[in-house]
Amino acid sequence: MEPLDIEVVDEAEYLRSLVATAASDAAVLRDQIHRRTQLLDKLRMAYMRDVVVVKDRLWKHGIRTDAELAALPSADFKPLLPLFSPAESLLRVRPCTDEAWTKAEIAAQVATQQLATVKAAKDKSDGALAAMTDDAATLSRMLVKEQKVTAFLQDEQKRLKGKLDAMAAARSTHHASMEATVVAQLETAATTADRTAATADHTAATAKAELKQCQDAHVAAMAMAADEMDSQKREWQRKVDRCNERQAKAADMIQTLQRDIERFEAAAAAMETRVELKHLQDLNAMSGNWQREVEAHALTKQRSMDAMADLERRLKDALAAIEPTRAQLADTRQQLLQRTRELDAATAQYTALDELFRTKTRVWQTTYDEMDGHWRGTLVRGGLDGEFAYRDLERSVHELHDQRREVRELTRALEDKLRSATEALKQRTFDHAMANRNVVRAECAISRLELQVQTLTSALERQWEVSGGMLMAAEEAATRHVEAGHVWQATYLDARDEWTAAAREMEAKAGLLMDDVECARRQRQAAEAKTTKCLARLKVIQSCLDDKTFECMTWQQDMAALSADVSVIQIDEKEERT
Repeated sequence: MEPLDIEVVDEAEYLRSLVATAASDAAVLRDQIHRRTQLLDKLRMAYMRDVVVVKDRLWKHGIRTDAELAALPSADFKPLLPLFSPAESLLRVRPCTDEAWTKAEIAAQVATQQLATVKAAKDKSDGALAAMTDDAATLSRMLVKEQKVTAFLQDEQKRLKGKLDAMAAARSTHHASMEATVVAQLETAATTADRTAATADHTAATAKAELKQCQDAHVAAMAMAADEMDSQKREWQRKVDRCNERQAKAADMIQTLQRDIERFEAAAAAMETRVELKHLQDLNAMSGNWQREVEAHALTKQRSMDAMADLERRLKDALAAIEPTRAQLADTRQQLLQRTRELDAATAQYTALDELFRTKTRVWQTTYDEMDGHWRGTLVRGGLDGEFAYRDLERSVHELHDQRREVRELTRALEDKLRSATEALKQRTFDHAMANRNVVRAECAISRLELQVQTLTSALERQWEVSGGMLMAAEEAATRHVEAGHVWQATYLDARDEWTAAAREMEAKAGLLMDDVECARRQRQAAEAKTTKCLARLKVIQSCLDDKTFECMTWQQDMAALSADVSVIQIDEKEERT
């Protein structure tokens, strides 16, 4: 088992023991609180029974002193007294008093607080236990992962070791097979030495040539590898130098950009200061102009108010002067109306008299015609009474002439009345015309006064318009100044935004340069890694070349031994021949 697992298990056991201890303490405190609650209930019931009921009745029956009342037996608390004392001892309690009740309440509050503290400690320990359990679970998961990784690495180690053992076995088998092959070849060469002496010499020469060729190839390969390594090293060195140069240029550019940014920030701060100063100066100038324009407007307003008061006073005087003319005009109009009514009445009377005259004229003409007709008729019917009739007729004619004369006189009198009425009407018409002329004159005077009032009013209005125009001009000037301030503020904000954008662009360029530098650094690291790999490969190639050189030297030694054996065999054969 891993040590980490043992520590986690021990920590969990320790936390469980703490939780169990806290639970037992909480159970003990809960039991104590339950017993104290029973005691308090017993005290309350005994108090209600003894003090309120029994002692009140005893007080009524003659017990008057507190000593006698305190000597009376109360509730039996012996089963509830051993709270914190040993089982064989008893706690003696004095009679129920306010002090005992207060102490009991305080003890109950203390126990409640202790229970709350224990609960809080338990909750805290539960939280700590949960946190540590989570940590233990996390550590367990990490331990399992580490164990899996360790097992995988061990398996990989075993696999690689087996692979190495297999490679070693295969290599040993290959060497054994090569050794067996060489031995078989030597035996074959020994048995066929006579037949293959020339072939052996040729083979030896060929082997020497191949060995020489292999040595030359080895030397050429070493030279090529060295040249390639030198060229790659020079190439990577050039790349590293270029990366360093680019990094130095990037660092210089970053410093330049940083200086530009600082210069831009200083220029922006200076421009902001200048703009704020210019804005404050313009604002002060506008405030002064506005104050002067306000004072001029106040002065113009005061003058306008004075002119208006003067015009109102003149208007009141004109109205006061026109009041008698208006009263006279009203009287003239009343007289004109009265005379108009009289003229209308006279005209109506003249019309009625004319109609009456015409009516009487028609009546007399009709009577005359009837009498004339009657006379002519009677003249034809009889002539005897002609003279009487003629006399009657003459008498009637005289009467008719008298009546005509009366009618004429009446008509003349009516004509005189009509003439006098006409003259009176003409006089009244003349008076009416004069009154109309007076009315027209009064109306003209009123019109002139009204025109003067209108002129004064228009002058006052023009003055008000001028003052209003001046006020509006002042307000427009203030508005223009405010707009100019807004324009300056907008220009400042635009400039600040432009500087901010330029600074951000510079920061972006700096970020790009930093990215380029980081990319160059990564390329440099990759180049260094590749260089390391190339060096490792060169080392492997060097070791392989050393192995091949050793094998070639071994093969050369074998060939030398074989040549020596062949020479010995040839010498033996020559000796046998001789």
